[in-house]
Amino acid sequence: MKRYLFFLLLLLPLAAPAAVSVEGRVMDIQRVNQAADSGLEAAVERVQKEQGGRILSAETVQEEGRRVHVIKVLTPDNSVRTLRIDADNGR
Repeated sequence: MKRYLFFLLLLLPLAAPAAVSVEGRVMDIQRVNQAADSGLEAAVERVQKEQGGRILSAETVQEEGRRVHVIKVLTPDNSVRTLRIDADNGR
């Protein structure tokens, strides 16, 4: 029994860095998602200021290997426009 406990105590430090590493990755993914969300929010605010009208939907998608904010807006003249804004440079 003591022998198994000894081996478990030896292996415990090896398991701890893996847990920290996984937690670090989760934090990195959350930071990326938060940045994407704030970028989408800024793009929506800009579109609403420039176009007027009402935002119908907004999402960030992958198109041809790049992230793009797709925003649908109902303009003051009652037409629906779909705008695509590059998520990395805002254009």
